[in-house]
Amino acid sequence: MDEKTRLCSGAFTIQQGAEMTEIDDKELLMQFREDGDENVLLLDPLTAFRLAEAYRSDPHIREVLVITSAVRPREEQVKLHQAYKEGRGVLAANPDRELAGGWRGSYHMQQANLDGTAGYGYAVDVSHKWRSSWSRVHRTLRGVGLYANIADEPWHHVAQSPSAEGAKPLPGIYPDWWKGSREEPEDFNDPVDDVAIDWGAVLKRIEEQGKLVSEKPIKKGIRGDAVTTLQTRLKALGLDPGPIDGIAGSKTETAVARFQDKRGLLVDGICGRITWDELWKADEK
Repeated sequence: MDEKTRLCSGAFTIQQGAEMTEIDDKELLMQFREDGDENVLLLDPLTAFRLAEAYRSDPHIREVLVITSAVRPREEQVKLHQAYKEGRGVLAANPDRELAGGWRGSYHMQQANLDGTAGYGYAVDVSHKWRSSWSRVHRTLRGVGLYANIADEPWHHVAQSPSAEGAKPLPGIYPDWWKGSREEPEDFNDPVDDVAIDWGAVLKRIEEQGKLVSEKPIKKGIRGDAVTTLQTRLKALGLDPGPIDGIAGSKTETAVARFQDKRGLLVDGICGRITWDELWKADEK
C-alpha cells in the first residue's frame, strides 16, 4: 500500500501503510496508554516502531495489551527507587547504576547520547490485564523484535541494548526510514522462557512478599506487587478480588474476609502473615 489507510478497531484508529513515520508510530502508541500519562514520545524510535507494528499487525494485541510504563525522567526514577528501598513500592533500579555505553539507572530513564545531549528511553512495560497469556503476547512481540530482557519481568520490553558504540538493535524488523545501526549484538540470548517455570524463584518471591506483609499487612488502599500476588491467589481459589491491578480495594477486602471465614481465621479482611501463609496451604477438600 502506498498511502496511509485507517483501520478502526473499537475505540482506536490504526494507521497502516508504507509511508508511516515515527510520529505516526508514537501517535498510535498514545492510544494504548493505561493511564494516559505514560511518556511514549521520548521512547526510542525503533522500540516505538516495533511496538506500533505489533498493534497494527495483531488484533489480539490491540484488544488486550496496554502500555503501563515508558520513559521517565531521572527525578521520577529516584522517587521510585527510594520507595522500593523503603518497602513502599515495586522493584526499581538505582538511578546511579552504571550500564554499558554510558547509560545509567534504568532502560526506562532518558539516556544521554554519546555527545552528551539528551536522548531517548529504551524500555516499555506492557500488561495484558489477565486477558491473555505472556506466551501469546511474546509470540507477537518477539516477531517484531521486542524482547522481555529481564527473566522475572515478562512485561518489560526492549528493542535495543547498550554498548560502548551506542545502542545496538536486537533482531527484528526495521522501518524504511531507519538510519541507525543494524549491527545486532553477537551474544544476544532471549532470557525469557515461556515454557519453563522457575518454581524455586516463585516460592522465594512468595516468601519475600510474606515478610513484607508481616511488616505491613495488606488492607484496603494498599498497593504493590504483594497485592497483585494476593489477588491472583484469591482468584485461583475461586474468590473474586476485583481487578488484578495491585490495588487492594473493597472487593479484595471482601475476598480476603471470605477466605478467612472459610479457613477459620480471624475475619477482618486484612491479609497479615497468618492469612498470607494460609493462602499457600493445600486447598480445602
